[in-house]
Amino acid sequence: VLTDTIVPLADALIYPNPSNGELAVQFTSDADQTIRITLYDEAGRLVLADAQRDIKKGLNQVLVDLMPLKAGLYELVVVNQSNVLIKKRILRL
Repeated sequence: VLTDTIVPLADALIYPNPSNGELAVQFTSDADQTIRITLYDEAGRLVLADAQRDIKKGLNQVLVDLMPLKAGLYELVVVNQSNVLIKKRILRL
């Protein structure tokens, strides 16, 4: 069950932002876990649902392909089984 509890990852780094292609999401995880990355457009519609990814405890970097998306503002959301880990606005050029 997904909750609305936000457990922000203080060291999350998303770059380049704005981006015209690939976006890197870098963060430190306190445990091995499975995450899912999603992108929503300005109207709140789901435009990209990345496959689940297994990450390891420690520093992780995940690449997100923005090429299929039109230019505009999006909200990037990273969740694990129970919490929202990262919620950040990004700009696709």
